[in-house]
Amino acid sequence: MFGFSVYGLCDYWRETRPEDAAFECGQNAGNGVSIVAVDAGRPRVVRSIALSSFLEGRPAAGIEQALDWQGFLPVAPGKWALWAHLQQRCTSEASCQALGVPAHKSYGTAGCSSGQTCQTGPVELTTGSFNASWLFPLDLTDPEAPVLEKAVREGAQLAAGGELGMDLAQQLLGYDAPDGRVWGYAVDEPVYDASGNGVSDAHGQSLHNWYLQLVDEGGSEPSFAARISVPGQTVLVAPGALAGGSAEHTAFTLEPRYDAQGEQSLWLHRVRVSDGGGHIDQSLELGPDVIDARGVGQKIAVLSGPADYCAQGAEYELQVLDARESTLRLSVGVRLPAGAGYGWSVMPNQVLDGVIQLGGGPGGGTLSLDLSTDPPRVLSYEY
Repeated sequence: MFGFSVYGLCDYWRETRPEDAAFECGQNAGNGVSIVAVDAGRPRVVRSIALSSFLEGRPAAGIEQALDWQGFLPVAPGKWALWAHLQQRCTSEASCQALGVPAHKSYGTAGCSSGQTCQTGPVELTTGSFNASWLFPLDLTDPEAPVLEKAVREGAQLAAGGELGMDLAQQLLGYDAPDGRVWGYAVDEPVYDASGNGVSDAHGQSLHNWYLQLVDEGGSEPSFAARISVPGQTVLVAPGALAGGSAEHTAFTLEPRYDAQGEQSLWLHRVRVSDGGGHIDQSLELGPDVIDARGVGQKIAVLSGPADYCAQGAEYELQVLDARESTLRLSVGVRLPAGAGYGWSVMPNQVLDGVIQLGGGPGGGTLSLDLSTDPPRVLSYEY
């Protein structure tokens, strides 16, 4: 049983700024996990483990630290890994130097309630931050003596969606290898200038660096591999031998590109990954209306929106690409109606092999489609 709902900085504020903790955190004691056994239909708590932001020690003075618990990952029979988002923040030149991150300057003015006296004029603010993923293995092989082990560091930040405390295997990409599961997820890092401001291209679009973060279950515990620079958002991770390849892994990525007329279109790349690097093996232009793509098993579902959302009879389209084929191509599409106030989007959690789930529609429900047919076949719509 997980209790993950308390903001990680509450642990820090309770020690340093109790007034902020009282306002932001209330009377919540903190996060934790309890292991419950059921004997003859009667539950009993075997052990409860507090999940503090300081499980791995405290940072240097002047650095705020939080562990926000996102969910868990099944590792092996009797073994899980609790997934934590580490945040460390600095507010001075000295503390940012100790944290090893750039110190950015910004300016603001103080706001006062009636009857308060506040500083007048602009206020200079110094900020910097570091974010990462930590995995805490939870060993339940002896159900009467569960053990929370030391953190496995240090992966890139995971942008997880959905409810706290969920099985993150539904959101990660990956495949089964002979020595264990290989997990992966896309990492999006906006590009900033020396002043901490976002950088845009000639078309006014924000620049991003994209990476693939791999998580390996091959050893006695999960481990983060070095992140790999890839062209765009990773939507599928597969074996290196897929479709005649000879790499360690194969990744499919989604990248926006501009044509000679300055019009943007999305491209799908098959990227072969070896020795910590990746190269494009083949590319396919998907078109300007694609809004999302997601790998499910060894198929990639590609969702496109209407060219004109206001047009009468506007429709979405779902197509499929079979990643096992040597030549990249899209299937015939299935049309999905669009209406006033509703559309379609790819759900963050994909729980069924060979089936893509979309959210939306007139009832705001979940649409399931079979990806094994050409075109994809509607299975159900639940709301």
